[in-house]
Amino acid sequence: MYEAGKVLKINNKIISLKCGKPEQCKSCSSTFCNVKDKRFKALNSNNLELNVDDSVEVYISPGKQYSQVL
Repeated sequence: MYEAGKVLKINNKIISLKCGKPEQCKSCSSTFCNVKDKRFKALNSNNLELNVDDSVEVYISPGKQYSQVL
């Protein structure tokens, strides 16, 4: 599953994100973003140049508890 998000914080390779547009979540059956805060962490394994407030797309592996910034 791919998710759009906004960078909130950067700590080395760990990026704190907020889920993208809430209207996108209405059509999704995933429980991933069905949380009140809709914030999560992702690994920047490709060392992409990112800044706070950047929009990113992340891949969330099915059945996994981590994400990877693309």
